[in-house]
Amino acid sequence: MNEFKLDFDVVDTLKFSFPVGTKILELGSGEGTQELADCGFIMTSVEQSTEWLGKYDSKYHHVPLKGLWYDHAAFSAAIKDEKFEILLIDGPAGALRLGVLEHLEELDLKNRTIIVDDIKRTHVSDLLFHLRKHLPDHTETTIRRTAILHPENVEIRKSMGPRIAVCVPCRTNEVGIHVSNAITVMSQFLNSLGATVRVMIEPHTHVDHARITMAHAAIQWGADFLFWMDSDAVPEPNIFEKLWVSMQEQPGCNWIVPVFTTRSSPYRPTIFVNDGDGARPAVKEIIAGKRFKVKSAGFHTMLMNMDVVIRAQSAIHEAVAERLVPYPDLFQRKVGLTSDIFFCNLATRGGATLWCDPTIHVGHETTITVGWEDHLEHLRRTQPTDLPVVPPLAPPLPSLGSKKEPPPPPQPRPPVPQPPPSEPYPGTPPPVQGEDAPP
Repeated sequence: MNEFKLDFDVVDTLKFSFPVGTKILELGSGEGTQELADCGFIMTSVEQSTEWLGKYDSKYHHVPLKGLWYDHAAFSAAIKDEKFEILLIDGPAGALRLGVLEHLEELDLKNRTIIVDDIKRTHVSDLLFHLRKHLPDHTETTIRRTAILHPENVEIRKSMGPRIAVCVPCRTNEVGIHVSNAITVMSQFLNSLGATVRVMIEPHTHVDHARITMAHAAIQWGADFLFWMDSDAVPEPNIFEKLWVSMQEQPGCNWIVPVFTTRSSPYRPTIFVNDGDGARPAVKEIIAGKRFKVKSAGFHTMLMNMDVVIRAQSAIHEAVAERLVPYPDLFQRKVGLTSDIFFCNLATRGGATLWCDPTIHVGHETTITVGWEDHLEHLRRTQPTDLPVVPPLAPPLPSLGSKKEPPPPPQPRPPVPQPPPSEPYPGTPPPVQGEDAPP
C-alpha cells in the first residue's frame, strides 16, 4: 500500500521502455498498480494489508509485517516461483525498506531492472546506496523521486514530447461520433510527435463540475496542454492539428479557439472582443478572416497550454482574498457570466492572451448541424450587406442529426419477362391455314 502513488512520468517511461507483457514484481501495491496493468504490464504484488488484497489487476501475495519489514520466511515463500523482469520497491508502507537487502541473492537482480520509489526519504536513500554497491554494472536513471537501476542492455526511454490532456464534458453517457473521430486523428498526429495523450471524459456530470474535475486531473498528471471539446461538437477530423499549428505560428499565444456559435438561432458566435468597458460578439473580426485577440470565449472547442491554468489559479486566489468570489474554483457562475467566460476573465486578468483563428470552424450537433454559416445567413436576411460566402461545415462522418440529401427520383421498373409460348397438347388439331381460315 503506497503512501504516494507512482509518478505519471515513471509510468510513461516504463511504457516507452518495455514491451507489453513485461512482468513486474512489486513490493507494496497502490493506484500505480492499476496504471501499470492498464499499460499492459503483468503485475504481481506483495501486500502487507488484507484491505488492499485483490483491489487492482494483479496477482497478490499477502505477506504481513514482522518487525520493521515483511515476515522474511513468508516473503521467501511468496516469491519462490515468481518470474519477473522488473522489481518495483514501494513498500512496506510506513516501515524501513532495507529488509529487502537480505533477499538480494534469491531475487537474483543481476539481469533485472529495479525501481525504487520515494528516494528522497532518508531510509530509502540508504537502500539505494546499498543497491548501487550490489549492482555496480547497472545504469541509474532518476525521474523526480524515483530511481531506475537497469542493466546496460536495457534502454530507458523517456517521453520527450508534450503531454496533452483531452477534456470532454459529456452531458450523457455518449461522446458524439465527430468528437470520437477527431480524438482518433489527433492521437495519430501526436504520436508522430512523440507526445503523450490522456483522454478524460466526464459523463452524466454538470458541465461546471466536470471542467473543475478535469482541470485538477490535468494538473496532477502534469499536462503541458489541455484540449477542451464539448461532446456535441462537430469538428473537422484534423481540428487539433490545425489549432496546434496556428498556436505555434502566433507569437505569444497561450491559447486559441476556432469559430463556433450558439446552438440556437440566430447562431451568434460565442467569441467576444473588447467593446469599451464591455464585450461584443466578434462578428466583424471573424469576417475579416485574420487571427485576432479575444477577451473571452466559450469552451466548445479550445486549445490552451498549462500556463493559462496557472495564471487563472493565481487570479482566483487573489479574487478570493479580495472577496470578489466566495470560493477558489476555476469555473463558477456569476450574474451574467457562464463558467467558461468566468475562467477566461480569470486567465486574462492573470496575463494570458487568448486568440481566435477565424479560418477554423467547429459546428454544433443539434437536430441538425449548425455553425457560423448559419449566422451569416441570418445576417444576410436581416442586414443586407456584402458578406463572405462560407462553405458549409462538412461533418467528418454521417450522423443521425446531419442534414440529409433528397432521395433520388424513382426509376421505371423493368418490363417483366414473358414466358415462351407453350407447346399444344397432343391431339389438338393444327390451326386452319389459307382461304378456309376464319376471319
